[in-house]
Amino acid sequence: MSNESRRQRVIRLLGAAALLLAIGSISSGYAAEIVMKKATPAGAGAPQIDGGTRQDVATWPATLKYFLSDNFACTSTIVGERAVITAAHCVAGATQAKVELGADIFPIDCTTHPLFVRETLEADIALCYSSKDFPSTIGFENLDLRSTRVRIDSNLYLLGFGCRNVNTLAADGELYGGSARVYQLATLPTGHVRTRGGVVICPGDSGGSAYLLAVDDKPVNPRSIVGINSGYIAVNRVSAITGLTGVMADFIRDWADDRKARICGVHQDARFCHDRFSP
Repeated sequence: MSNESRRQRVIRLLGAAALLLAIGSISSGYAAEIVMKKATPAGAGAPQIDGGTRQDVATWPATLKYFLSDNFACTSTIVGERAVITAAHCVAGATQAKVELGADIFPIDCTTHPLFVRETLEADIALCYSSKDFPSTIGFENLDLRSTRVRIDSNLYLLGFGCRNVNTLAADGELYGGSARVYQLATLPTGHVRTRGGVVICPGDSGGSAYLLAVDDKPVNPRSIVGINSGYIAVNRVSAITGLTGVMADFIRDWADDRKARICGVHQDARFCHDRFSP
């Protein structure tokens, strides 16, 4: 088999497996309502993400649980006073969206990357704009759009509210995180960084953030998002992460410019950022 044929086969396999993540977010059709909620502290529920450790949601206040037509579906992250980032396949087809932070409701309008392909989950990112400012006390997460940050053998810290086991798909809804090593960089501008070893993302982790770098199973500070959880291949315990460089970075900057929005890690004048760093 030629290198090109192998590459196409891997992309097809990845798309087929990753669609397991997309089913929950698109099966309700075009009348679905998206609700993103701040998580409450975990009780005695089962852990999530396949591998990893349970996280204190107070440590990740900008990480939201994502519901579609009242069913838990994905994960998302507040990255600016009016900006939320998630996976494109989580919002594709939805007509209404809002963030609920306690009693406060924030209507949002979500935009998927124009090159997003549902079948293969290429360009699988979306940004959502809030009609009003999120509370400054949250501490918004940073995006890192620099192309040199993620390399072969880099450790990423994957975070999400998804299921615990990629084979049984059992138990969802608690926040878990853990590290995985990059073994392949994206072969297409709209493709995925792939990780294996350590944790693997599971349905419900889609749209959650991948942080650089993981040391002793914790992200280093200042913590920064370098990718968005997109798909997985269960048999090989491979996670597919949509990176934030190249055409993804262009989309993020253009989206922000069009709305005069400020995103942590992207704009020097972004406010209320968690563990602020200079891009």
